[in-house]
Amino acid sequence: MRKSYRFLLVVSAAAAVLAGCASVGPPAPTVSPPARPAPAGFRWGPSETYVHVASRAVFEPRYDDFVRGDKVVNYDKEARDVSVEYLWESRGALLTIYVYPTKGGEAAGRLLEAEYVKCRQEVYAYKTVTSVVAERTVTLHAESGDLPGCSGVFTLEAKFSGKAVEMLSFVLLFGKNEWYVLYRVSLPSAAVDKDTLDRIMRLPQAFDYGAIQ
Repeated sequence: MRKSYRFLLVVSAAAAVLAGCASVGPPAPTVSPPARPAPAGFRWGPSETYVHVASRAVFEPRYDDFVRGDKVVNYDKEARDVSVEYLWESRGALLTIYVYPTKGGEAAGRLLEAEYVKCRQEVYAYKTVTSVVAERTVTLHAESGDLPGCSGVFTLEAKFSGKAVEMLSFVLLFGKNEWYVLYRVSLPSAAVDKDTLDRIMRLPQAFDYGAIQ
């Protein structure tokens, strides 16, 4: 089940990054799966990827400068609704990738648009949104085929160590069969330049959708 506090977790974690509380580093390279167990609901794939058992979605150890952290969350007992967290430490940018099933039907058309509205409402539930930068429907040209999607970019205000900081929040939602893939990125507006923006918007292109059932 979708949780309205997901957006709060993303922004709160971004606050910890800016406050110098994060301790995420790149995973040690290895050829075989690590001896430690994979997170609940996942199995190890090649090159330390996490493979979500229910959807077969593959989470890489890193996407560009975003490095996977230790935080993996299951939102239901069956581990069908999950998220994995990544950090771009030098930018204070937090990426959370969610994979979760629809309640029936293909994740496209009105069903996808209605889900995006829920994601948007989660942003506004934070009550610090100052503006909507852009919202639009998009099509992702993935290797496995074109995927429908919706995207939104918002500015919001957060406080770190008592000081107000303007943040940018990205919401990128795509559908594959009966699964949603949601990307949330939060980072300080001051850390955003054209290169950073391009890297964020390319994130969905790097994800492997071909394995999703």
